[in-house]
Amino acid sequence: ALIKSGADVNTAWFKGLMPLHAAAGLGHEVITGLLIKAGADINKVTADGGTALNMAGQDGYEVITRLLIEAGADVDKADDEGYTPLGTTACNGHEAVARALIVAGADVNKTTDCRRTPLTSASSAGHETVVRVLIEFGADVNKAKDKGEMPLHITTQQGHQAVMRAPIEADANIHKALHGASMDVAKALNNAGYEGSLEEDNEYIITNFFLMSVHLFQIVHALPASRRARSFRTHFVQHPVPHRGNEPHEMP
Repeated sequence: ALIKSGADVNTAWFKGLMPLHAAAGLGHEVITGLLIKAGADINKVTADGGTALNMAGQDGYEVITRLLIEAGADVDKADDEGYTPLGTTACNGHEAVARALIVAGADVNKTTDCRRTPLTSASSAGHETVVRVLIEFGADVNKAKDKGEMPLHITTQQGHQAVMRAPIEADANIHKALHGASMDVAKALNNAGYEGSLEEDNEYIITNFFLMSVHLFQIVHALPASRRARSFRTHFVQHPVPHRGNEPHEMP
């Protein structure tokens, strides 16, 4: 009735929210469709740069996501922090919405202001199915954040063993992931080049490195024998663990 009476469907109120933002964010499929037909601006942003597609993706509203895409929504339009609809969806673990966005052309390697990719976000939150969808469509398993953390490093820290399998199976650089274990560990290992000795007698560094190694061993051990052997040969034998002192390091 309001639309027939001439109500402006693009009128914004608190923090730039428009009717379309509200309908998409609350999962109202019919109302979203009516607003689109009435000429609602699909790509209009709120005060923090969010679009209706961002809001639909946040809570996993697949039907609304598809309605907005079909109406011409920009699948790579980012909010003020650099999160695209796919990035927002990945953070919240909505596989079907993620797949719909990717099929519509969303950039699987688009980064936020702090260089988080959708894969980084999904890995951090432990969303295995989304991680696998992103990798299936070409997400870079070795792309690092602003502080050097890769998806594999992040999942290792969090202990998401099921999630860790996906990047390892996709040939993630385990050697590089270990370098990113923390800023201190990364510095020590880079300086040592996996050939010298650790520069600092720092219990935190040694403990953190050990825990990461245990997690990675558990995951790689769960892989098929041929893949497991290749992972260890490539990432551990070729890049042995640093040792202390001047005595030669012997691999088991």
